[in-house]
Amino acid sequence: MSSMYILVGLGNDAPKYRQTRHNVGFRVVDQLASELGLTWRDTKLYSQAKGELNGAPVLLVKPRLFMNNSGQALQELLNKEQADVSNLLLFYDDLNVPLGVIRVRSEGSHGGHNGVKSVIEQLGSGLFWRFRVGIGPMGSGERNTEPIDSADYSDFVLSKFTGGEEKRMKEVIDFIVERMLAFTSQSTDLKEETITVS
Repeated sequence: MSSMYILVGLGNDAPKYRQTRHNVGFRVVDQLASELGLTWRDTKLYSQAKGELNGAPVLLVKPRLFMNNSGQALQELLNKEQADVSNLLLFYDDLNVPLGVIRVRSEGSHGGHNGVKSVIEQLGSGLFWRFRVGIGPMGSGERNTEPIDSADYSDFVLSKFTGGEEKRMKEVIDFIVERMLAFTSQSTDLKEETITVS
């Protein structure tokens, strides 16, 4: 099995979704690729950027299928690279986590996220790292803190951040990218934690 770490951002490939809440995962790996000077190359199922991170091989990935088929792209990728699912780090938006908060977990349910649901269906719910990046209304400073009605979920996640929210999200993405730039293959670099970006 390959020892390469695979950092995957979930999002929607179409340009109209580029700055929406549901594309936070794409934004994380896009910024990381820029910092590392890596170039994206498209395949039918995913975009990839290969390189090194602190001397270790790393592959950044953006599935190109619809969000709810993300797992199919990752299954193909893992088979091709002969990589183990435990080397996977998954970055995605989470409506149940307040904006400004990141929850790092090594296992868990999909929490209603269709992209994560697809990944679990294809790869199993075994140990791979999940970076749940909060997009929820609480903590934004601009939004009502009342829970979002389930009927409005789709409209909310496919909407764009407001000015203040976008500033906050940029701070969160900068934090994640800085953390990843310091990442090495030592298991002690990852732990389950909840981080509030200040």
